[in-house]
Amino acid sequence: MNDHVQDDRTIGPVLALDGVTKEFVDGQVVSKVLRGITLALEPAELVALIGRSGSGKSTLLNIIGLLDAPTRGTVRIGGVDTTHLDDAGRTTLRNRTLGFVFQSHHLITALTAEENVRVPLAIARGWMSEKDKPRARALLEAVGLGAKVDAPIRTLSGGEQQRVAVARALVNEPRLVLADEPTGNLDTEAADQVFALFRRAHRERSMTFLIVTHDRGLAARCDRIVEIVDGALVSGERTDHAESRG
Repeated sequence: MNDHVQDDRTIGPVLALDGVTKEFVDGQVVSKVLRGITLALEPAELVALIGRSGSGKSTLLNIIGLLDAPTRGTVRIGGVDTTHLDDAGRTTLRNRTLGFVFQSHHLITALTAEENVRVPLAIARGWMSEKDKPRARALLEAVGLGAKVDAPIRTLSGGEQQRVAVARALVNEPRLVLADEPTGNLDTEAADQVFALFRRAHRERSMTFLIVTHDRGLAARCDRIVEIVDGALVSGERTDHAESRG
């Protein structure tokens, strides 16, 4: 059964987690990775998710990204309860509503930088359209790759490929962008470019960002910091960069 998918950026939280628990069973051993996570992200919010390795950050990100399902609890994205969505429904919601920047770029090496950025639009439409070129090129310009738009992915450095992945994540103007260490492989200048692009997208397009990072400096530049310890959220503090929502 598929819920009707809407994209109204003015109604309710972009993301609402309620009691999300994830358990893995190996024989008679049950490992709890997430322990009753409850969290809401509002429109146009930049939120940093911090935590030590093994704390459950990646598992939580996979569940929010509809790449995995919780053992218990509910995940609502844009008001849609994902509990009863089938594979086609999850794919549709993911493509319309979510953008991804993961540590593994998952770029297509046979394509150019510009063609990779256009891939989400091609998936949504069913074919690659030349009409999408200007938007893809503008995003690559914004991440400092204006001179590399026609370069094959295999010729780009790791940092350049990460910036292509950022541009690709934004091309569909998703409501929610999930970013896993998006500046981890970048130098300071490139990292600043990427974060400035995130900030501009959230202000101008009402995009919400959940950024997983080990960089406390980057986290402090977000609106809010949430910390996960041993599978449970332990804090959710506002930062000096939080903007009034009133």
